Amino acid sequence: MSIPRDCELSHMAEHFYGYGRWDTPFWFVGPEAGMSIDGSDSLPARYQSWKQLGCAPVVDCETHHSGFGFTKWHQPHPPTQATWRQLIRLLLAYKGMNADLDDIRAYQRDNWGRTSCETCVIEISGIAAPN
Repeated sequence: MSIPRDCELSHMAEHFYGYGRWDTPFWFVGPEAGMSIDGSDSLPARYQSWKQLGCAPVVDCETHHSGFGFTKWHQPHPPTQATWRQLIRLLLAYKGMNADLDDIRAYQRDNWGRTSCETCVIEISGIAAPN
């Protein structure tokens, strides 16, 4: 994998906002995407995945994560991501749906930030950070 030039990372920082699609009824806005401390989901890998998806402002969460080899949140019985878990709990409760851990897990895996679903999960910064 080639390392993106600074101008490419700058382009990502300015034009990548997150996951889902703009015309959804539910938006969630955060400061920036999280990133593992061990670097397994590095900025170059994230950039290459985003580039493969056409550098769109928002992309499908599972597809983007799969593109840089980070499938943890979308496997058959995934752990729940700490921040997403609480946001999904809030959404499910708002919709009058069951919000136990298994329901949250299923929503995260199948619906969260998906281009075919009801959430837009955007970030103020398009560049992920480990903390």
